[in-house]
Amino acid sequence: MSRDPVETVQRVYELAGESWRRRAAGERDPMAPVRELWHPELVIEEMPEFPDSGTYHGYEGLARWWSAWFDVYDEVRIEPREYIRAGDRVVADVDHLLRSKAGIDLTYHGMHVWTVRDGRIVHVCGFRARADALAAVGVAES
Repeated sequence: MSRDPVETVQRVYELAGESWRRRAAGERDPMAPVRELWHPELVIEEMPEFPDSGTYHGYEGLARWWSAWFDVYDEVRIEPREYIRAGDRVVADVDHLLRSKAGIDLTYHGMHVWTVRDGRIVHVCGFRARADALAAVGVAES
């Protein structure tokens, strides 16, 4: 497992995409490959704009968070534009490309702030504004 926080976050996005393909293929536990990258004490703080808004703790919370996404969307693609490292934290500038179960295509641009410990994700939260995400990790916007 990589100790570079940026590589860890990149891998989470890669495996999340793979999980959606595995789900479409009918696999029983489509998020199994992603789980290894999350620390047991993980915390996910979802943005209020998303249907699964709230705070999720541990592997049980991770499973509920993923389940909420699977319940609402048939397809989710998250395409990172840029990664900014700030110590053990990584700011990811991302585009979300979503297709709801009702067949509605949605696009959303946002920021994710990841905290990595020992090569595993311990915390992630979302922001709408780049300046807010950068401020959260103590980086001035350039």
